[in-house]
Amino acid sequence: MRSLLARLHDTFKRQALDRELDDEIATHLELATAEMQARGMNREEARRAALKGFGGLFQVKEAEREVRSFPWARAVCPSSSSTSFSPGRSTAIA
Repeated sequence: MRSLLARLHDTFKRQALDRELDDEIATHLELATAEMQARGMNREEARRAALKGFGGLFQVKEAEREVRSFPWARAVCPSSSSTSFSPGRSTAIA
């Protein structure tokens, strides 16, 4: 029951949660960039390496949204999730 209530809460707080996720990703990328710079890369190279190491931002965000969504909503309306994250599908799309 608690899980259901948490998911319902998440559904109504989507924008706030998306902003929080964006902030977490930005913080992670900044820390990774700083680490790469400490290894001797310039800022631009370090940022590019951090982004590459992180993976696809869109896929990460979609995977997070799927975790906090109602699984039955996708079954009722398959178009509610434009892309589902799977490494195989990401490779095929790329």
